[in-house]
Amino acid sequence: MRLGRRAEALAECRVRGIPAAVGRGSVAGVDQRLRRLLAGPRLRVGRRRALAALHQEEGEHGGGDDTRASGQEARRHRTGERVVGGGDQPATHTEENREEVERLTAIAKGWITWQARTITAECRERCGAQGLFPENGIADLPASIEGGITAEGDNLVIWVKAASEMVFGHQTALPDAMPAGGLADLPFLRGLFAQVEAVWQARARTALRAGPAGDPIGRWNVTSASALEMVSVHARLQAADALAAAAERAADPTARSLLLSLCRLFLLRQIREHTGDLLAEGHLTADQVRELPDALDAVVADLAPHMMTLVDAFDFPPEMLSAIPIASGGSIARTASRVAVPC
Repeated sequence: MRLGRRAEALAECRVRGIPAAVGRGSVAGVDQRLRRLLAGPRLRVGRRRALAALHQEEGEHGGGDDTRASGQEARRHRTGERVVGGGDQPATHTEENREEVERLTAIAKGWITWQARTITAECRERCGAQGLFPENGIADLPASIEGGITAEGDNLVIWVKAASEMVFGHQTALPDAMPAGGLADLPFLRGLFAQVEAVWQARARTALRAGPAGDPIGRWNVTSASALEMVSVHARLQAADALAAAAERAADPTARSLLLSLCRLFLLRQIREHTGDLLAEGHLTADQVRELPDALDAVVADLAPHMMTLVDAFDFPPEMLSAIPIASGGSIARTASRVAVPC
């Protein structure tokens, strides 16, 4: 049963607002990571350092600058700005590519909203107890994002549909030959991740062909795990391509360099969980697998000094941030002390 037009419009607005909500949480999260101090066994007695000084705060639990940036560009794909074919001009939607456009839209919507949920949870953690107060504008974000996960089609449902279409109806965009280079080279990393998509598509096809004859549900059940992983990798590959394209369009050399570094960090993180397959298929060497953690640490170290530059790129109006205590150098305690609360 279809929703009414008003309900559909509200659902669309909810999904479109999610990247902005994630950005708002990120600004608050980064601000608190710079302000919150901690002591530790490696510091001198009486000395404390900012939470952001620890590079693990810039890594897995740092709020995902690379994922946020990829998600922002993937959203542009989703809204039709660059859905098919890349470039700076809006895509031309024809009957020939309509199915591809609709599928990519569904995949992007699912990936963006799921990532938004993860990132806002990390931003709340970075803010400590301050993040639990609604006045700071973070505590209510997960509930809003849950709505986006369901709006315009439940994520899992639309991904299952996309997966069933892509097992045989999609051709992974593999390079003619693996680009030369190593873990410092973006074309090489992109080529590796495209191979990962091909691996999971091949597994899904094999599983479907080998499934129980005369039992369509049984055949899909043995295929679905690999097919859904293929869709997940495809989504992340599209996000990486969108981020790399944004970097190439940047006129400012510093902005271009930072975006390319973010893209490299994003791809290194995605590849990390698939090194076994890449090694088995001969796309990575054993030495490269061993070097991957150091390569990740090096990119994080290069990006860490530019943390505020990356956050400022969200370009939120000062008047908006000034209304959020922890995003403007305040605290909920000082804010509450200025508000008269009747007994």
